[in-house]
Amino acid sequence: MFECIVGSEIIGIELISVKDIQFPFGVKIHFKDDFIITTPNSDGNTVETKAYNINGSIEKFKYLGNLVYTKV
Repeated sequence: MFECIVGSEIIGIELISVKDIQFPFGVKIHFKDDFIITTPNSDGNTVETKAYNINGSIEKFKYLGNLVYTKV
């Protein structure tokens, strides 16, 4: 499940926030063939990749407004 992540180089990091709100709520880490998204949930935090724990956590924040991905 994590073969495209383990030992892979990070090629980009983005902070995820709602437009016009200064503070990010999530992080997306990009690899050549995969990604990790980490976002808060009622238990603390959740992690998704291309093949693991695919639950659309980002979609659950769209009701707050337009989502913005800012490169770090």
